[in-house]
Amino acid sequence: MDVSLQLLWVFRTVVVSLLLQCTVGTHYRLLVLHTNDMHSRFDQIDETGAKCVMAGQQCYGGFARVKAAVDRERRRADTGAVDGTLFLNAGDTFQGTAFYTLLKWRAVERMVRKLGIDVMCLGNHEFDDGVEDVAMYIRNITIPVVASNLDLTNEPLLADEPNLMKSKVLTVNGRKIGIIGYLTPETAVSITHTHYSVLFWRV
Repeated sequence: MDVSLQLLWVFRTVVVSLLLQCTVGTHYRLLVLHTNDMHSRFDQIDETGAKCVMAGQQCYGGFARVKAAVDRERRRADTGAVDGTLFLNAGDTFQGTAFYTLLKWRAVERMVRKLGIDVMCLGNHEFDDGVEDVAMYIRNITIPVVASNLDLTNEPLLADEPNLMKSKVLTVNGRKIGIIGYLTPETAVSITHTHYSVLFWRV
């Protein structure tokens, strides 16, 4: 899937509820920045998806480029172009490159934290290497992780994790913004690891 920064658009696994508490005649301009399915593509790539290293070559993506784009939009917001910004990530950062194959969740956690994400959700690939790995990732990421349609009764490592929540409310320039996370029920059949007792409820 194309690794791109999407403006004013939220992809499949994150649903944003804007609890703006507006009164008649008032407007609040919120810029939503969003990424998903980055699959450990920490480095920039060329048009074929290969590593971009040649001088003069057109390069795309990479975490540094995403971070620069987000910072640019946040600076623009500070000038009054919009009233606030929110940066969301919908997961599927696991898998995809040798970085992940060798370093697993630890590499993803360190790189994702540098992006400045406000709230994130999980993708199906976060579950690929077992409950222990996804639990350690959530515990160490420090970014709030939202997932509203999971039954974790039989997965105590996840059920007791305080950083995994159904929803999160942030105050952005004086306005309360509510964010809820959602994983498609098909995640249950797409998980490659067999040792899970997570139920994905359809909502």
